[in-house]
Amino acid sequence: MPENTREEAAIRIRLGLLEYLDLTDRRSLAGKAGLAGESAACAAEAGYERLWVAEHHGRLAPCASPLPVCAALGSTVPGIRVGTAVTLLRIRDPYLTAVDIHQASYFCASGFDAGLGRGDVKASALGHLRKDDERLAGDIAYLATLLREGNEVLPRLDGDYQMWLHGSGIVSAELAGKLGFNYCHALFFNTNIGQCKAAYARYRAAGGRGTTAIALAFAIGDPMSEAEAIRRWGLNVTVRADAGECARVAMSARALSGADEIIIAELSEKPEQHLRAIQEIHSVVGTQPESADTVDRQILY
Repeated sequence: MPENTREEAAIRIRLGLLEYLDLTDRRSLAGKAGLAGESAACAAEAGYERLWVAEHHGRLAPCASPLPVCAALGSTVPGIRVGTAVTLLRIRDPYLTAVDIHQASYFCASGFDAGLGRGDVKASALGHLRKDDERLAGDIAYLATLLREGNEVLPRLDGDYQMWLHGSGIVSAELAGKLGFNYCHALFFNTNIGQCKAAYARYRAAGGRGTTAIALAFAIGDPMSEAEAIRRWGLNVTVRADAGECARVAMSARALSGADEIIIAELSEKPEQHLRAIQEIHSVVGTQPESADTVDRQILY
């Protein structure tokens, strides 16, 4: 085999899975958590590179505190990096968050990804915790310093961990670049590919030299019935007839945006369909060489 062919065969499109994102009223909280645990094991077995755990606050939210969940998953699901997408530092103390990141990283033998975000929390019950944008940016920078350098009560965090900032616009991308974080663009919040590319450009211009990722949400089924309950939570979900179509949309989005990695959230209603889609999407995306993106300029949503 020629040298360049061997190198291409060794470089595959990297794929991550975002779980604990079921915000609908279609199953109980216990059912949501149980399915997310099964999905984590399924993703590791299929060969996903990363498993991300989301944070949401509300009576239907399956996970309001992702760091202890990451510790649990990291200690029981081998062979996959585990991280938060995101930890909402807007309502959290940066020192205590750094402590929790330390603890979670110890249990994640295959690597830990500390994913932060600038997302807001609108629940009035949490208003006393909420920070404005300026204070939030300062706390994100302070948390990064705590992890990298430590202080008199907390050692620096060693081991295999990465810092990520997840967002959907220029401000998050620029902040990620300035802080030396990796950056993930949530296409399921902002579906404009042109703005996604602009965010990556701003990330690089601000000094970002890390990994970029693009995050999409999928569901298998009828677009009119399957996605309606999900969209009301502010997510834009790509609904296709089968997992192969979802995989091709994901590869197109990656190619059009220039992202290094793909992150998917699979939101099919039926548990067996959800688990099967996770496997089938990886069987298409995860076995393609990086140069094999087939660009389909169809509307994603």
